[in-house]
Amino acid sequence: MSTETVRWGIAAACTVLILKTDPGARKQYFVAILALESPGDVATGIKSENGLWVACLCLAMKIFYSFPFQLDFPLTVYVFIATLPAAALAIRGTLGGTTASTVIACICAYTYFANMDGPFLNAFRRDRLINSICILFTTIACVWFFAMQAMGGGGKSA
Repeated sequence: MSTETVRWGIAAACTVLILKTDPGARKQYFVAILALESPGDVATGIKSENGLWVACLCLAMKIFYSFPFQLDFPLTVYVFIATLPAAALAIRGTLGGTTASTVIACICAYTYFANMDGPFLNAFRRDRLINSICILFTTIACVWFFAMQAMGGGGKSA
């Protein structure tokens, strides 16, 4: 499995957790992981001229209409990534960026599983199953990227 495929999985998992009403950890952490570990196509698409137009149109709609919070947060995430400086995107796929995303992912996993009301297996009940799978996948993928970077392997994003 290629690193770009895993990055698409991370992007999907973080998007699901951002859109959930109660992901079990702070949504801001998933935004940071998404910005650091998203596939190159996603970051390039959001940072392109088309991405700025989408952000501008969404902000214009927000002026005239009120969005529920579940839609307001993803819009804010999109604007955040669209306005990131090029220097911030340059750390994607480097050892520093991978270290930061791994630390954030481990904090998310610890926060999520430490706040369970009972044993570890309660995290895999029907109402928490999607959150648990997404958080575990994101954490394991970030740790895998960190291990590859630490051993001198790939993991550099396009």
